[in-house]
Amino acid sequence: MIMAHDPWYTNWDVNIYGHWRHAGIYQQVSYNDSTSSREKGRIIDAHPDRGVAATKWEFWQYEYKKLGAFGVPSLFTGSTPIRRTIADKAASYIGKPYLISTNKSSEDSFYCSKLIWLAFKFKNIDLDSNEGLYVLPDDIVNKNDLVKSWKTSEL
Repeated sequence: MIMAHDPWYTNWDVNIYGHWRHAGIYQQVSYNDSTSSREKGRIIDAHPDRGVAATKWEFWQYEYKKLGAFGVPSLFTGSTPIRRTIADKAASYIGKPYLISTNKSSEDSFYCSKLIWLAFKFKNIDLDSNEGLYVLPDDIVNKNDLVKSWKTSEL
């Protein structure tokens, strides 16, 4: 999971709670070009302007000043297929609309952290630390068994 914080975020149309302002999930994808097969990653996220979409890593680096990667320790070793299944589940929602007031369990529309939560919930991993009506980026980060695997130097 990739979490973003931007202290200069000033969209007054959306009341954003907490330190972490946006969430996405990394998906490694393969593609073939005329010379070779390559591995390339993308971030699956839900955004008010795009709905659920795949974005380039470079977009996140440009758009957000502070980034952190978080993971579930039990998925770090020997569980690449589970990680891919979770990322593929998130990608299966590409094209779905963004709606901040959506029911947490509904698969009809998404906000960023709900997308992450629902993809992990598909594999019976509940990332919501407070089990509220919504799952916010900070709710995921505050889950006790998550590990921060890296961060930008500004965090």
